Amino acid sequence: AIVSELFTVELARLTKTECGIPYCFINPGYYFGPGSRRPPEADFIGMSRVFREESMPAVREASLVLHGTDPIFDPPPPGLPAHHYYVGSLAWERSSDAPAYLDVPGPRWVLVTLSMSPQEGEMTLARTALRTLAEFRVRTLLTLSERHPREELGAVPPNARIELFVPHSEVLKRSCLLISHAGHGIVTKALSYGVAMVLVPWGRDQPGVAARAAALGIAEVIPRQDLTEARLSAAIRKVLGTACYQEEAARIVGRMQGQDAVASACVRIEEFMDKNSKRGGGEE
Repeated sequence: AIVSELFTVELARLTKTECGIPYCFINPGYYFGPGSRRPPEADFIGMSRVFREESMPAVREASLVLHGTDPIFDPPPPGLPAHHYYVGSLAWERSSDAPAYLDVPGPRWVLVTLSMSPQEGEMTLARTALRTLAEFRVRTLLTLSERHPREELGAVPPNARIELFVPHSEVLKRSCLLISHAGHGIVTKALSYGVAMVLVPWGRDQPGVAARAAALGIAEVIPRQDLTEARLSAAIRKVLGTACYQEEAARIVGRMQGQDAVASACVRIEEFMDKNSKRGGGEE
């Protein structure tokens, strides 16, 4: 059998065609496929929309599809195919101890994140967030990858820290707010720690992630083209000053933390391989 992630699913389909080996497709985000509740033009931007369309034949031909998301966050379509399963968020994080500065007494933390794979222009989000949060009595932690041009940030306010890597789970445990590009991984991680959000979907599948978070009542969403310091400041004040955002986020924590998505996925894959073996198809 073959287990494939998103960017190799077409290779898996071709291998099945040539060799007869069935494949399992692991979708790392929200559902896309037959009967999607939301139109793809509302959820995907630019080349990600093209990639989704090109991937659909391979998704349809998969013998098993595992969606790495939660059905409360992403309600399945009414006619979810029988071989599709939701296993919970499969977001991964490198293990590391929490930095000592996170526990130094002081104002609450706000986590600001960008995509680990940089998107064009998204330093605007980081720069706007730092300047806006300088007005608030909070401590800001911005995480960047090595490929983000730090010089585009400008002057860093005194209440902010810039780091290449900090375990987001450790920051979220101590945070009152997440400001983010609306990546599926960081948003579902924030759900696991009951942290409300202000999301500025920048590209790819991020409009769909942001829309789902907003529908749950845990996030304010600012369209990329509308991002200004004034707009971001108003959204931050609304989320921090309105109890329902924190209440809704807290309501989901138990469900999210009670999941073992990796174990659920492994069970489904093992069942799939066992059935394939009994049918005499393919090779392990």
